Parts: sequence; structure tokens; C-alpha cells
Amino acid sequence: MNLIEGATRRSDFSPLWILLVPRALTFWIAIAGVMIAIGMVAAKAEGAIARSDDDRQGLSYNHSSSMTAEYAALNDCGADCRIIDHFHGACAAIARNRLGGFGYGIKPHEGQAQHEAFLVCERESHGCGLVVSGCDYRGN
Repeated sequence: MNLIEGATRRSDFSPLWILLVPRALTFWIAIAGVMIAIGMVAAKAEGAIARSDDDRQGLSYNHSSSMTAEYAALNDCGADCRIIDHFHGACAAIARNRLGGFGYGIKPHEGQAQHEAFLVCERESHGCGLVVSGCDYRGN
């Protein structure tokens, strides 16, 4: 009788385990996927701005580290450039004019960064225009 009772108990619990284990496994796989996605977003959120004394500029964004962002900005700018600012998870823009006016902005949204760059450039000299802008993965 004990053997039959034990078999009955196991069969009573089998459908419950059959239902719960796949759901728990699915839950943990989903959590792992979200964690990986968050890590990927965070990995692409570094940017830098470079400038030379002869009015060349470089902008980089969506890099995995500040070092690679600096390298890209310096490469975009050319020889004799230096990094003037960094940003993380934001948008940046550069404005300038033909007379040497220069301005940049770093803000949460691209339109805000463009507006800031234009205003800073116009304080120096009139006739500024937007040269380049871009956002890290987290900026918009």
C-alpha cells in the first residue's frame, strides 16, 4: 500500500512541477536578457569633443569607453587637436562660423545640444551654423 500511495503522491505533484519549472526558467531567462540589454546600452554611451587651434573640430559618440571616444574625436579632428570635453549618455553639437566663432553644447536631447552650441558660438561671433551633432545611445 505504501508503494501505491507514494506513486499517487508523485503523480499528484508531477503536473505542478511540469507547469512551474518551465515558467520559472522562462522568468530567469527573461531577467538575464534584460540584464544583458542594459549592459549593452551602458556600454555604448561615451562621447568626446576635440578642437585644434586652427578651428578644426571632432565629435564622437556611442563608444564603449572614454578612451575610444577620445581616439575617435581626435581622429575626426586631425593633427594638433586636443580633447576639450567628454559626455556620457547625452547628445552633443558643435557650431561655428567662418570668422573663428566656435561653440558646443552637451544636453540630454539633440535639439537642446544644437541650441546650446549655436548660442555659445553666437556670443563669440555672429553668423554661426551647426556643423555636427549626435547622441549616445542613451541620449535622444
